[in-house]
Amino acid sequence: MNKEILAIGAHFDDIEIGLGGTILNHTKCGDEVYMLVITNSGYDSRKDHERKSSDALKEGLRSAKMLGAKLITLDYPTLKLEANDELIFDIKKIADKINPDRIYTQSVIDCNLDHVAVGEATLAACRDCPQILSYRSNNYMVEDFFHPNFFVDISKFITQKENILKIFKSEWPKPLKWIRMSRALADYYGGISGTEYSEGFSVIKFVE
Repeated sequence: MNKEILAIGAHFDDIEIGLGGTILNHTKCGDEVYMLVITNSGYDSRKDHERKSSDALKEGLRSAKMLGAKLITLDYPTLKLEANDELIFDIKKIADKINPDRIYTQSVIDCNLDHVAVGEATLAACRDCPQILSYRSNNYMVEDFFHPNFFVDISKFITQKENILKIFKSEWPKPLKWIRMSRALADYYGGISGTEYSEGFSVIKFVE
């Protein structure tokens, strides 16, 4: 039986980094996949980089099409997310409409506070969902480490995932780092799970 899948991320590119191969696996199996991106993803670092929200949206739409997923967007400002009642309600409203069999959300073990807020808000908003898994979407050092205990074989999709990451030219040259990190992690997770390449997730809740 096909499943309804909801993947939630703070920014355009987070979901692709953390579980692009897994989404490709879901859509190939006939599952209905929804991608919920919370912020408009535009920012000005005041150093050497600016990302326009309009460019981020165009890239997100193109990525979702390549992944075979349906994109849902909110318009929260970047770098200002809080796991407050407003965000929890907005996520819950969308999740209740989709009624997903499984939710993927960002790990709260992260140094990006937008990512942490999405992870915390999802757990509050979607506590009734039977399956909730968290994913890693950056390579920065944090106090604790992300410890996956659920793995998805993406050996058939690793190259396709990397091509999708290249879409995000508004973040260039970051995609080069993402591709390097993604392949290294997929190789490592594949080694410990018995596949060539895998993506790893931490199980928050898993009821079959």
